[in-house]
Amino acid sequence: MNFSSGNQVECPLCKCSKRKQEVIGLEISYKVSAEDIRRDLTF
Repeated sequence: MNFSSGNQVECPLCKCSKRKQEVIGLEISYKVSAEDIRRDLTF
């Protein structure tokens, strides 16, 4: 999660944003596929 502003956080993958108060204390996880890794490692 990126802290895009003082009160908002943004997911770098799906670009959704939420208020910081909604995510404080939550555990966030997601799956990464081999295709995701290959795409991110290509320059």
